[in-house]
Amino acid sequence: MCILPCATCPSSLQPSTCLSCYTDANLSSLKYLYNSQCYAICPSNSYFNASLISSGYSYTCLACSSNCKECLGINSYCLSCYTNYYLYEHISIVNSSISECLSICPPTTFSTNTTINSTILLECYGCISPCNYCTSSNSTCLTCLSTFY
Repeated sequence: MCILPCATCPSSLQPSTCLSCYTDANLSSLKYLYNSQCYAICPSNSYFNASLISSGYSYTCLACSSNCKECLGINSYCLSCYTNYYLYEHISIVNSSISECLSICPPTTFSTNTTINSTILLECYGCISPCNYCTSSNSTCLTCLSTFY
């Protein structure tokens, strides 16, 4: 027998270790499974996922990629990063938007530090082409891409 809000558990010896959560009307806010526990909302560093299974839907929280503090929809679309990581938004080769957290800004970008509510936000912004490296202002090139001078 499982302890609510667990719908299923591995055994009677582990009644509070959840394999699934109740999703009925009375416990609808306790339906997101994450790390063997049921949550009302997905915890920080995770995102909501719904999967179709034979008995209906399974509602889970999945982990964000390792350096993301918060993410949206897919694990690699970061909304915020842990300390000392830069948020970098860009378009991938297949034309989809990506937002990731990096330890340094990549070539063709420059880093910025912004303080909001005593929190320092580190972000990477793109240099103006054909810059390979630029200063904190995207218009000042330090080096150009290999085919430009």
